Amino acid sequence: MSIKPVFERYKKQEVFNYISSVRFSALLKVHFALCIALLKVQ
Repeated sequence: MSIKPVFERYKKQEVFNYISSVRFSALLKVHFALCIALLKVQ
């Protein structure tokens, strides 16, 4: 049993988690910006 494939899979999972978390935080920033803009309009 080699440990390399497990390590490769783990690395890919880490990259995927990082990308999805960055995307999520970007969505949150856009959401808050929209809310602030709506509040300023009213």
